[in-house]
Amino acid sequence: MTAACATALLGTFGARDAHAGHSADPDVDYLAETLDQWDFRLSLTRVDVGVYENVSVGSYYWLPLIKVPEVHARWTFFQDARWAVAAQLGYMRVEPKDFDKAAESDAKLQIVPFELLATYTVRDDLRASLGFAYTESAVSSGQLAKSSKASGGDGVVDSAEASLGASTGRLDAAFEWRLGDVLALSAEAQALLFQNAGGAATETIQVDPRTQIVLHQKGSADLNTGARGNLGFGATWAWEHFHAKLGVYRGAIVVPILGTFLRNPWPLLPEVDLSWRF
Repeated sequence: MTAACATALLGTFGARDAHAGHSADPDVDYLAETLDQWDFRLSLTRVDVGVYENVSVGSYYWLPLIKVPEVHARWTFFQDARWAVAAQLGYMRVEPKDFDKAAESDAKLQIVPFELLATYTVRDDLRASLGFAYTESAVSSGQLAKSSKASGGDGVVDSAEASLGASTGRLDAAFEWRLGDVLALSAEAQALLFQNAGGAATETIQVDPRTQIVLHQKGSADLNTGARGNLGFGATWAWEHFHAKLGVYRGAIVVPILGTFLRNPWPLLPEVDLSWRF
């Protein structure tokens, strides 16, 4: 997540050593970094752990508490003294039956966000990052409707199935400037590349035992919310076990996990986050 995400769901970043990749500080969401093996980071809304060299996994821990499973993993698969390249993949699922066992609907929302990041160390106190993020969201359902009518001994049974999906692509850019061992300044930007939606439906009409009518429909649309990008600035104080970030951004709000761009009705929005490393 970058500065454009909703405040409560943002990760933190801080001063780091001069090498790309992982370091003694928590991973930086907008840079190609991971936690060291068996290191933990706990922020206001999420937890991450380094499970292997250059591999970390985590979750927005409040989501499973409301019966919405979510997990994400990051792998820094290339790094040297100047460059680091990482990929991050996540998964989230929402089902009505998880909230109400008696629910008749078998609809399911699944979200898969993916991000590819590259970080370049310009000099010891300056790093730049560029990333491409793609999010696929899909709502699938089994039987949406079913009815039967008796007429002259014959039955007419209608049933329908439908699916909806949305995809979003964006570019992320960030610069980090260290002003010492504790303080770092950053500039972050996001630009929307595309935001599309589509759907399909199938309706089956059983007129009589010998006659069945199947109707197929599908369509797509560009989700133009008027939000195209954002720009933010922040400052992070990074001590050994505690990090605090304060920032402000202007432009679109990007919904965490979903990646959807929404119009921001306010001229500026604050960004605050705290995290602990142990």
